[in-house]
Amino acid sequence: MAEMTVKIDPDVVAAHIRAAVAKALGENPDALVKAVVDEAMKVKQNSYDKKTVFQTGVENMIREVASKVFREWLDTKRGDIRKAIAARLKAGGDAFVTQAADKLVAALSDNFYVSISLKVED
Repeated sequence: MAEMTVKIDPDVVAAHIRAAVAKALGENPDALVKAVVDEAMKVKQNSYDKKTVFQTGVENMIREVASKVFREWLDTKRGDIRKAIAARLKAGGDAFVTQAADKLVAALSDNFYVSISLKVED
């Protein structure tokens, strides 16, 4: 049996593919870009999500910025907050401890996990 072999230069194939892609993209690039962006903004992490990946990303970025700004504000008010807490503890006496215990018991009945942290610094 005779066997026939045809050799095609890979550069020729690549040039034809590049030309076809350039032609397809060049016909209406604005519409293509718009379609790509529209589809990308509709993507959801999974079929159960109500929000798109884009919406979730934007919300996360806003939360990060808001959290950073709030932390900066808290840092400027740290002394005032410390004074207000100290005054509240002195004024309430045992009432504060009773309230904290009541809230702890209520939290335990509503949650599986409760974390309490109290750090006193001078």
